[in-house]
Amino acid sequence: MRINKVIRAVIGVLLLAVLVFCIYKRLEASPAKTEPDGEATTQPAEQTTEPTAEPTVIPTSEPTAEPTPTPTPEPEL
Repeated sequence: MRINKVIRAVIGVLLLAVLVFCIYKRLEASPAKTEPDGEATTQPAEQTTEPTAEPTVIPTSEPTAEPTPTPTPEPEL
C-alpha cells in the first residue's frame, strides 16, 4: 500500500507542474500594460476600450491564383 501513496504523490506533483506551466504560458501570452517608468496602468471603470479588429478571412470557395498540378503520365516500359 506504500507504493500507492508514492504513485499518488508523483501524479499530484506532475499535475501541479502542468497547472503552473499553463498559468505561466497564459500570462506570457498577454503581457501587462506598463508605463515607461515601469508602473502598471489601470483603466477607470467609465472608460471604454475600442474593440479589436477582426482578422480578414479569405474565402476558400474562390479559385486560387495557382492551378492544381496535373499528374504526369508514367512512361511505358
